[in-house]
Amino acid sequence: MTSRNAAAARKPWWRTRTAHSAPGPGGRVHVRARGLVCADPVTGARLIDGIDLGFRSGSVTAVIDPSGRRTRLLLLALAGLTAPDAGLVRAARPHGPLASRAHQAPAVLVHPGAVLDPALTIRQSLIAPFAATGARVAWEALREAVDLTGLDSSLDALPASLPASALLRAQIARGIAAGPGLVLVDLPSPLPRAESADLFDALHRVAGAGSAVVVAVRTTGESARADRVVVLTDGRVGFDASPVVPEDVDAWLVEHPDDPVTLVGPPPVAAPPQARAPLDDEALAEEAAPAAADEIAPRATTASGPGAEAPSPTGPGAGPNAPDSDHESPADFTGAPALGVGAAPDTTPPTPPEPRCSSDESPADDADPLRDELTREHHSYRAPAAQVDEVIDRARRILSDLPGPVVPED
Repeated sequence: MTSRNAAAARKPWWRTRTAHSAPGPGGRVHVRARGLVCADPVTGARLIDGIDLGFRSGSVTAVIDPSGRRTRLLLLALAGLTAPDAGLVRAARPHGPLASRAHQAPAVLVHPGAVLDPALTIRQSLIAPFAATGARVAWEALREAVDLTGLDSSLDALPASLPASALLRAQIARGIAAGPGLVLVDLPSPLPRAESADLFDALHRVAGAGSAVVVAVRTTGESARADRVVVLTDGRVGFDASPVVPEDVDAWLVEHPDDPVTLVGPPPVAAPPQARAPLDDEALAEEAAPAAADEIAPRATTASGPGAEAPSPTGPGAGPNAPDSDHESPADFTGAPALGVGAAPDTTPPTPPEPRCSSDESPADDADPLRDELTREHHSYRAPAAQVDEVIDRARRILSDLPGPVVPED
C-alpha cells in the first residue's frame, strides 16, 4: 500500500511538481490546487489545510471524505465558486476537441441538491439554461452530451419518473454541452449498485472525451470504480493511489481516522471592552437626573418596644420647655406594670421630681453629710431625689447595725 501511496512518496528530480501532484492514468494535468487552504465560513475550521493536488484529463478520480465537508469546499474551490483562504487553483487552457467550442465553461458542478424543473422533459431541461442566458450552443454538442451520458431513451421523460442516477446524468449532460474540461460530482450518499454502475460508466465515457472528472464520495464502495483514489485526512492528502484497491483504502482509514477536532473551529474569543467616550456636561446631567429621581427619602418609623427611641414631638406643646426624652421619669423605677388593653388606668397623681443639685451646691434647709459625701465623688451622676433618698436610708440601716462608730469622732 505504501509503495502506491503517491502522497507519501518523494518527488523524483526528473518530474515536475504539477505531474507529481496528479499520479495515475490520463492525459495532461487539467487543473491543479497548490497550497490550497479553505476554512469553514461558519466555524472558521481549516477543512482544507495546504493540499497540493492535481487532476488529469481522461481520468476519473474519487476523493474520499467521511464527513463530506472537506470535499464540498474542495469542489467549490475547483469550480471557482469560492475564493480559497490561501493558495491557488490553476486550470490548463482548452486543448483538443474542446478548444474548438465557441462557448467554454471552466467547470460543471453536479450534486443531488440541484433540482430540475418538474414541468420540463429532459430534452427541454438540456436547452433551458442556454435559452435563459441567451447563449448559443450547437445541436451536435447536445447530441454528443446525450450519447456520453446515456440519456437517449429518457429525453421525453419527466424528472419525477427517473431514478436518482438518471437525474445526475441529466445535469452532467446539460453541463458538458457547454464544453467544460472539468466535471465535479458530489455524492453525499451511496447509490444503489445498478444506478452507481450506470453513473460511473457515463463518467468514464465523459472522461474519455477529454474531460477531467472528480467524484466526491463518503465510502470506499463508490471509489472502487474510479481510476484513482484520494483520501483526505485532517484536511490534508493522506492517501493517493492508482489503481484503486478497496482493501488498502479501508486499512488506511482504520489506521488513520479523521480527527474530529480538526472539524471544529477555534474557540470564540471575547471582544475587548471598548473605551467609553468622555461625556460632556449635558450628558452628565442626563445621567444624573434619573438617579436623583430614583432616590427615596428616608421614612420615619414608629418606635415600639422597650429601648426604642421615641419620635421627635411635632404637635402642640413641643418646644424648648418640653420634657427631655433622654431622662427617665420616676415612674420607670417604681416597678408598676405597663398599661395594656383592658387595664384600669392609675389615677394616683405623679410625684413631682425633687430639684437636683450638683456637688457644689446643696439645699440650705437639708444639709446631710452622707449625701454630700456621695455627690462629691460622683459629679456626673444625676439620679432622682427619691432614688437618692432610698440609697441613703439603706446605708443608714447598714451603718446602724455595725458595732461601734465607723468614722472616728473628732
